[in-house]
This record gives sequence, structure tokens and C-alpha cells, in this order.
Amino acid sequence: MNRIALFVVSFVILVSTLVYADQEKIQRGVSWLGGQQSQDGAFYSAGGFADALQVTAESVSVLDKSQNAVFDKAAASAFVDQDRQSHTEALYWKILIKSLSQQSVTAEFESIKANQNRDGGFGSYQGYDSNPLDSAFALKAALIAEPSNASLISNVLSYLLQTQQSSGAFVLNLSNQQSVYVTSLVLSALNSLKFHFQISSEIEKATDFLVNQLNTSDSATLTAWQKAIAIIAIRQATVDATDYKSVSDALFDEQLANGSWQDDAYTTALILKSSQAVSSVTPPAVVTEASVSGRALNRESGAPVAGANVQLYSYDTSAVVATLASNGQGLFQIKEIPAGNYQIEIAAAGYLPVSADLNLVAGRNLELGNVHLEAVSTQAVLQGTVLSAEDGQVLPNVVVSAGGASANTDQSGFYRLTLAPGDVAIEVSLAGYQTVTASATLAAGSVSTFSPSLYL
Repeated sequence: MNRIALFVVSFVILVSTLVYADQEKIQRGVSWLGGQQSQDGAFYSAGGFADALQVTAESVSVLDKSQNAVFDKAAASAFVDQDRQSHTEALYWKILIKSLSQQSVTAEFESIKANQNRDGGFGSYQGYDSNPLDSAFALKAALIAEPSNASLISNVLSYLLQTQQSSGAFVLNLSNQQSVYVTSLVLSALNSLKFHFQISSEIEKATDFLVNQLNTSDSATLTAWQKAIAIIAIRQATVDATDYKSVSDALFDEQLANGSWQDDAYTTALILKSSQAVSSVTPPAVVTEASVSGRALNRESGAPVAGANVQLYSYDTSAVVATLASNGQGLFQIKEIPAGNYQIEIAAAGYLPVSADLNLVAGRNLELGNVHLEAVSTQAVLQGTVLSAEDGQVLPNVVVSAGGASANTDQSGFYRLTLAPGDVAIEVSLAGYQTVTASATLAAGSVSTFSPSLYL
């Protein structure tokens, strides 16, 4: 599992055919869902498919990104505060809801970190055996609470990849049958890391498993919410809906006259989340050629990034092979490319660019799925890891001060400060160690690393 470098470059784009979900149906669904919030701030599943914490998190995450949604986010956060569940999954749902309200999630994530085992995976509670489900929730929580905690993320990712079945599925434990639900949650977590780790084959296998499950005769045994959660994960991995569009369309057509699906908040929230625009991507017509496609999105808002520059380079010669631009929905597809190794770069004005190495296979379209671009900030970031000069071990709870702000290092010795650009004085201190001072000039939109070692 090698890391993929992310670096700055510039480029250009392309188009694809879109099929849009009925906006009137979506709005009726959103209106119905918003009206299901109880006086205690929670949303409940009438069908009993999930507990109130999970239903509330899924409902709030949908309503928060929907236009004209009427609901009380503060009341939902208050419900989370009074909930006493403390297992890994519950803590993730709490982190999701609180993060949408810009609340601190430090306490919840510290509790999750206590549930990590030596194999890198997570159990439901401290000391419980690791399993893919809790590990996926922990990984998703880390990407919200501590996205720069490379050690934790790498370790749980390694655990998850080791548990993937030959079919591409993930199961709760070895006694369970292949699970659409667990595979969907793990795939959703893996999709967030595809531009940081070389995990495209694992993502493709999990995606193929879910697509096959949606199209086999056994799919009739899947509930509506199971189909929806699988489609959500698949759509994060690929913009090509050819193999499951009929399932998606049939699911969306099951909406009731009141705007809901099955009169159930959980099912309705998941189907609304799965109802994003579907693209119809055509595979290469010539079997000796390949293609690559994806969707450029704003990392923070999830909105499409139109006009993003997409450039494909030969891995061997660095020569430009193709230059295209994303369309109004952020979609792009580079076609008629000879099979081989390439590097793709995606950038847009006002965003930090990303790049990745690709292996394009003859006769196939490589799906990059959603490519999240981070907006360039007017602020500057100072980050790093503080170590002990005596033994090289990381030091938690070190106070790092700069530019009038301060932060404590976490359990992995990492800190991150968002500061105004310009000259700053830096001070690093921990009781029992010598204080370190330094100075730096920070540019707007830059990420600067300062990782000192402290002496006794």
C-alpha cells in the first residue's frame, strides 16, 4: 500500500451525458423528511431499521445540504449531547452531527481512539475485537476529526484491506454472510482516501461486488435502504451508472404520495442521498484503448467544480497526452487513450490541485469517482509533529503557539494551526522539556511544516 503524492500543477477538461433525478420528487422528499423531526430534536425510523442517533445523523446530513429544507439543527445537536451511547458507531454519528454544526468533536474522537487495537482495527468498545464495521466508522470519524492523523488512518486502512474477501465484500466477522451494508460503509470510507493511497483495485472489487448484488436475482431480498446505501457508496467510486441505473430508477419511483419512501425517515434520507445526478459513461469502443473519468467536487460543499483543468501525462516521458475540462456538473472523461501508465492532474482556479498515478487497461474505463478539490484559503496553515530528542518518540499535549493562536499536540504528537499570513513567532513548550522558539513567514493558502524535537 504505497502513498500517492499530491502536488501542484495546472490543466484542462470534458463532458458526459447526465440524467437528472426529478427535482420535484426530491423537494417533496426533503419537505416530508424535515417534518419528521421530533420535539426532542431527533428523527426516528418508523420501520425500526436504525436507532434514533443514526437516523438523526443521516437525516441532518441530507437536510443540511438541501435547498429550502426546514429543520432545527441546534435541536438535533442537543439530542446528541444527551445521548449516552459510547460505542464506536454511536460516536461516529455524534461526530457527524456535531461537525455539521461546527461544534468540537475532540471528546468523541478521543473516545473512539481508545477502541483501536494492535492490529490497527477498531472494536465497538475498548478491548473488543476489531471488525470492519467499527473500523470503517472509526476511519470516517478520523477523516472528520483528525484528517492529518496519518498514523491512525494508515493503520486502520491496512486492517480493512486485510479483511476484504476475494469477492470484494467486507463482513462483520467470519461467521457472517457477505454484507451489502458493511461493504457499502467500508467502500464509502475507502473512497475518501483514493487520492492518498494506491487502493484503486480494492475500491474496484468492492464496487463490483455491490453492483453485482444489486443486479442478481437475490437483490429482491435487499431492502430499499440497503439498495440506497449501496448506490451511495458506488456513486462515490464511479460516475458510471450504466450497470445499476435501472435499480436506482426503480427505487426512486417507489416514492409515496406524501413524499416519503415507506413512511420511514431512515429510508427516505438514504434514498434522497442516493438521488444525485447519474452519468452515462461509455466504455472505450476499441479494445486496445482505454479511458478515465471522474467528477470534480468542492471538498467543503460537495458542489460540482465546472471548468476544472484535467491533464493526462505519459508516466514514462512526462509528455502531455490529453487535455480536457470538466463540464457544468464537474464531470470529465478522457477517451481513446492507449493502455499504459499515466499521471493525471486536476486543478481549478481557487483550488489546490491533486494528482495521481494511473494504470489504464485496454477496453476499460477507469473510474476515479468523486475527486474533491480543496479551496485555497486566505489563511495559512502551520502544522507538524513534535518528537522527543531523547528517544524519538512523539510527544502529546505539547503547547505550540504562533501568531496569537495555540494548539496542543494530539496523541500522535501532531498539531495544526490556522493563522493569518505573514511573519510569526513560534514557541513550543512542554513541562520538563526545554522550550523551542522559531520564526517563519507564512503565505496565504500555504501549508508549512514545523516539526521540532524537544530536549530535556
